[in-house]
Amino acid sequence: MWLNLTTPNHLNINTLMKNLVDVGSRTKLFAQDIVFLEASSNYTLLYLADGQKLVVSYHLGKLHERLLGCNFFIRPNRNIIVNMHFLMSYTADSLHINQRTINISRRRKEMIFEHIKNSLNQKFKYTAKT
Repeated sequence: MWLNLTTPNHLNINTLMKNLVDVGSRTKLFAQDIVFLEASSNYTLLYLADGQKLVVSYHLGKLHERLLGCNFFIRPNRNIIVNMHFLMSYTADSLHINQRTINISRRRKEMIFEHIKNSLNQKFKYTAKT
């Protein structure tokens, strides 16, 4: 996806550039365009918001390091990293994104649900009327 330099005033170009992630092969993507990443041996499959699927030659751990600055990504198990903005629903054992069910590992459950709770609190902040 290309950066349109005539972006609306409510979008901060510095924020967009900060969320630009190098995924290899001289390819950079906006982090918010990545729906989820899936490990496949020494490769990683990237599923994008526009329906594209990319295969990159970095392992999932390397891409996870590059996404650490983007707090809207979570890793529910060792094979997948999920963009929370595309989370449709969740259960006690799984996340649902784009008609796909992603299992949550036992060891990561508490951390995942804490992250979901925090992101929902930020999304729907309660402001008391005076």
